[in-house]
Amino acid sequence: MKILHLVEFYDPFQNGMQQVVKQLSERLAAKGHQITIGTSYNQSRDYAILNGVQIEQFKIDGNLIKGINGSDEEVVRFKKFVFENNFDVITIFAAQQWTCDLIISDIHLFRGKKVFVPTGFSGLNDPSFIEYYKSMKNWMQYFDKNVFLSEHYQDYTFADKHGLKNCTIIPNGAAIEEFESEPINIKAHLGIPQSTRIILTLGSHTGLKGHKEAVKIFNRAQLENSILLIVGNSPQKGNQIRFFYSNLLKSILNRFSCLIKKKWVVSCYWKCKYTAMISKIQKFLGISRNLIITTELNRQQIISAFKQSDLFLFPSNIECSPLVLFEAMAAKLPFLTSDVGNAKELAQSTNSGRVLPTTIDTFGYSSVDIIRSAEMLKNLFTDNISLNQLSKNGFEAVQSKYNWESIAAQYSRLYQSLIK
Repeated sequence: MKILHLVEFYDPFQNGMQQVVKQLSERLAAKGHQITIGTSYNQSRDYAILNGVQIEQFKIDGNLIKGINGSDEEVVRFKKFVFENNFDVITIFAAQQWTCDLIISDIHLFRGKKVFVPTGFSGLNDPSFIEYYKSMKNWMQYFDKNVFLSEHYQDYTFADKHGLKNCTIIPNGAAIEEFESEPINIKAHLGIPQSTRIILTLGSHTGLKGHKEAVKIFNRAQLENSILLIVGNSPQKGNQIRFFYSNLLKSILNRFSCLIKKKWVVSCYWKCKYTAMISKIQKFLGISRNLIITTELNRQQIISAFKQSDLFLFPSNIECSPLVLFEAMAAKLPFLTSDVGNAKELAQSTNSGRVLPTTIDTFGYSSVDIIRSAEMLKNLFTDNISLNQLSKNGFEAVQSKYNWESIAAQYSRLYQSLIK
């Protein structure tokens, strides 16, 4: 089959959505399918084929609501690429991004089979996206299949509410073979004693991955001989000064979010850097016995961090089906997570982690109770029997169900059934 996967970012860019599409695309290519990726331009990408997958990049970004950035010529080139290359199947991964928004209103004109993977509809409760989602229920009817990661999240509820029948469930997962590799010594890399226990949290510094909450929970728990390791990259690679002042303005405006019915997302990059610096000073002066480290790691180092940590803490504010939870399970790492996306369903069905006490606001953002979460962290962190059992349960769930080999096979069967 000749298959086109459309995704906002792809390798070498690293995020959860990129990892999902990379895992699926490379495994389908290995089975003999012709896979092409349509994605954003990356100046570090000096290749057109990666592990058997063709990559076509475009100098376009944005979305319908915030605006599409790109020349008219580039937009025309993208649309011709999609509609005139005789793909058997096209799959769009995620709404609210340009590879979806530039063609979704015309998707019925595509001659091949059409698949949509919404991945959560993160802006569903954002007032600025009201008209976008009024149209979405109509756009989704034109796809041959809408693929949801869980039936316990708002994108599936949206489809069910509007009576859409062209729906199916295929979950996320983890690559077991990645976690079978020999890890590097992450404690030596970080310059901490080998006896130190690690609480890991992972996610870009978007301001929505729960870094601020993780710090508060960790500080309040007052654990013995432990560090909080925050792994994440800055969401802004351009002018850092402009990035700093833009986030400062958003922070001020958010004080009035209840009045103006809008909430801005503020990156936590600088805040996390400052917090880690203060933590290091306090540790050196003997004011605090615990340490907070924030750093960027490559993929191999991230795998090692997963495998050599003692607990994964994930009080994120908004998700669909958090890839990091599946990766924690593959690494035999128990987790504590906010009730976000389908995390609660995953924790309960696999018994590989526990859910922190959480409330969800009118904007759809989850917020954990810091005091009770700190108590849960302390109790679990000192309960080796429970940690070992959660670890075992999670790994067995990935082996039996939540692995990319199995999930790629489900996508392959879906594509083949549509062609037939």
